[in-house]
Amino acid sequence: MRRLVGTLGMLVFVTLGAIGAIRVWNMAGSAYDAVTFPAHVATGLAPHMKASDAYRITLDYLSVASASAEAGTVISPSLTSIWAVTADQAAALDGCIPTGKGSGVVWVTKGQGTYLNLASHPWSSTTGSVVCSGPGPAGTIVIDDATGLILGVYPYAGPSYPHPSPRVTLAPSGASPLPRVSSSASPSSSSSATSPASPGTSASPKPSASGG
Repeated sequence: MRRLVGTLGMLVFVTLGAIGAIRVWNMAGSAYDAVTFPAHVATGLAPHMKASDAYRITLDYLSVASASAEAGTVISPSLTSIWAVTADQAAALDGCIPTGKGSGVVWVTKGQGTYLNLASHPWSSTTGSVVCSGPGPAGTIVIDDATGLILGVYPYAGPSYPHPSPRVTLAPSGASPLPRVSSSASPSSSSSATSPASPGTSASPKPSASGG
């Protein structure tokens, strides 16, 4: 009898341990790992936030969007890239990001998920063209490094509604290379501090510079 009780106790212990391990594994799968998921920081910048902060802010936004989405349209979030650049450089990473926003540091994240424009932001609008305002199963989010506030959300609705080509070229940095984005600007679409880069974006105050 004692052996049976001992065996049952051991089985319960092993089962609880397995459940705990699964939970830890699931949590680790949704956490930022600087080793396996490196961020790109432009040369000369010392961001106030960490890449893990930008990762968390993005996932939090996508989580709220998922809760607001219609049943059957929710897409599990999965980030593919994170950059820390100046506001002016950010326009090189996505053609929907407006140009001429200054030298403040911002974080740009890209990935898949339920990208919805739940509200207008300083750099994006819920009433703009579907090309930049979505909704879509993927997208780009811009976050102010100094405050952690989301400056713009740009859902990607697929090849039928491709984002415009960036009008800025971002040169790769030295230690942590950034992809070079070719510019396809036309003479009538030159960068301007007061001209937004895409429909649905409005000119707004520049993000605060990072305080370090």
